Amino acid sequence: RWLDRMTHVPIGMRSQSAAEKVKSLETLANMSEELQVEEASSLVELGATAPIIELVDEAEDEHVPKGIHQFLHGTKEGTEEQMFAHVSKVHTCASRALRNMLCILSNDFSLHSKAGAGRLGTISYDWIPGKSSTLVDVIVTQPGMYQLLFRLLVHQSTECQEHSTFALLHLGHYSNPSRELLLNTGGLLDLLCDRICCDVASLQEVSLELLLALMHSNEARRKVLLFQTQETKEAKAKLGNKISSSSVMTALSKALTKGTDRSMGFACRIVWELCAKDGSQRKYRSLRQAKDREADDKKKGTGKKGNSGLSLSNTLTILGDGIETDYVKQDVCRESGLLEGLTRLLQERAGTTLENACGAVWCLSLERGNKRRMGLHPGIVQALSSAIKSESSTERTKIIAANALRNLATDSKTMDHMSVLDKQMVEQLIHECEITQWQLSIVSGV
Repeated sequence: RWLDRMTHVPIGMRSQSAAEKVKSLETLANMSEELQVEEASSLVELGATAPIIELVDEAEDEHVPKGIHQFLHGTKEGTEEQMFAHVSKVHTCASRALRNMLCILSNDFSLHSKAGAGRLGTISYDWIPGKSSTLVDVIVTQPGMYQLLFRLLVHQSTECQEHSTFALLHLGHYSNPSRELLLNTGGLLDLLCDRICCDVASLQEVSLELLLALMHSNEARRKVLLFQTQETKEAKAKLGNKISSSSVMTALSKALTKGTDRSMGFACRIVWELCAKDGSQRKYRSLRQAKDREADDKKKGTGKKGNSGLSLSNTLTILGDGIETDYVKQDVCRESGLLEGLTRLLQERAGTTLENACGAVWCLSLERGNKRRMGLHPGIVQALSSAIKSESSTERTKIIAANALRNLATDSKTMDHMSVLDKQMVEQLIHECEITQWQLSIVSGV
């Protein structure tokens, strides 16, 4: 019976009846929840993914006589909410089927282009390059399929948005080229900035997870750090280029204070990844010194008003290779609400979320100016101390928290700003944890 259903689903999706098409797509979505790898590969070879684009197109075209759009809108389904779910059925089922099949097949499936295996409904994938391809090749190279995922991403249905984001996440986990393709797609970062601040917990979580998956290289992190939404650009133009904050960092600061434990953990991890130290600082030491001289000249009234050549954006552009400078850590640490959010998570959370919050503080505390800013911020030292002493903290969390405290303690001015009690606490922890034997540059090793 299961084989019969797999055989007839692609045929039903090509039926002349709108009702049969919708029913077959819904069957495909339901079957995809329980498929094994072999069953999913059979469905792909039978052509189950090929008609999805046509069905979504027909669901959006009200001019097709007796088409899916007319069928869905001509059926009454109770309340307004029920009716919306009904007319969105094709989009929701399409995104759910693609999400599940990508999850099953992204790493375990090799599709061979062929004219057919003699089974009813088997089709030839003429668009596949070469003799052997993965499902990712099918999704990306099938005309219109990749664009379909983004059309589903912006659909009004929250369920559809969530399923399509998961589908993109599976593509993002598949390979670096897939991540680069997603990151270079116009509008994706705009959407993610909006959705990591939304009130729908599941959508916020998967949006943060997708953003984290995209940051696979220094160049990718650089693009994320420099990104500004259209709204930010317009505000920047009105204020005369006074806004330099990354739109992603602004959204992350908000995500640190609202959402589930899991979503806050993702937000902390992204901050950690964005600030991870890679390579030598020598390459941009002269840029930092030039910026400091410019600031001194301004104070003395001898400098020029503004120097766009030494902004964060231009500094990273000059470097060209995407390696984050100390300017990045400074700008991230100064983002409004960021330290407040991290401190709160250090004080209130446990498990992976606490570990990631400690990691973000650890990475930020490598920068000299940040040490002083963080040393003065209420609650950070005490929260790190509690994380180290807590019996519920993992060994990894304790190591990360202790390393963050060690970084804070290596700056004399930071220690001067601390209370006597805080100084004793830090000195005791340094002694107890033997942090003095550790290297400052091991952030990227964790």
